[in-house]
Amino acid sequence: MPRKKQEQPKKGQKEYKSRFNWNFDSQTKQSLVKITGFAVVVFTVFTFISLTSYMFTWQEDQSLMHEVDMLSTAVEVENLAGKWGFLWAWFLMHRCFGLGSFAFLFLLTVISSRLVFKKQSRGIIRTLFISFSGALLSSVILAFLGAVAGSFTDGTTAFGGGLGGECGAYLSKWMVNLMGDIVTFLVLGVLAIVWLGLDNTIKVETCGISAMACFCKLYFCKVAYFLWYAR
Repeated sequence: MPRKKQEQPKKGQKEYKSRFNWNFDSQTKQSLVKITGFAVVVFTVFTFISLTSYMFTWQEDQSLMHEVDMLSTAVEVENLAGKWGFLWAWFLMHRCFGLGSFAFLFLLTVISSRLVFKKQSRGIIRTLFISFSGALLSSVILAFLGAVAGSFTDGTTAFGGGLGGECGAYLSKWMVNLMGDIVTFLVLGVLAIVWLGLDNTIKVETCGISAMACFCKLYFCKVAYFLWYAR
């Protein structure tokens, strides 16, 4: 089969020469995509273990934030994902979205399934929007419920930053300051209904999504456990 002649640059047009040779064949590209996909899978499992373990060991590991030599082998950690797992979970649960951080596991699961199994049932942009908005909305709702609980101490101090994290607590206080408790409750309820309507066509088809659905039951049971002792 005759080779195609390389196109010569037109007059006045400079020929661009790349410093790196990115001309991978299709098999190499597929291998790189799968390797990236498995890396995302490992990161998803790491995040899942970090967040789940943090829910039960955050009080024991909280003192690590004041340790100068926290990464030293002499300092012990209770989180099953180690010290990196504790720091990652502390950032998500304490500084960001609290229990709402589990929504990002859905995003990571979709990305890994696209890279490894080439399943493109939903777009990345839409999944990113749904995951981020779900994490943000759930963090505000949980922070609001924790604050309204009144005598329920763990509602505002659970996981160090509250059920909804510091981000949810800040937005909840801002909304209550502007609209009061009743209107804030109604607004959050409407937003929750709108958010559920954005993705009402979700079907639990893959094993990864099924696992996420099962974990959601544990997630809401944990929330119910905290709210039960609000009385």
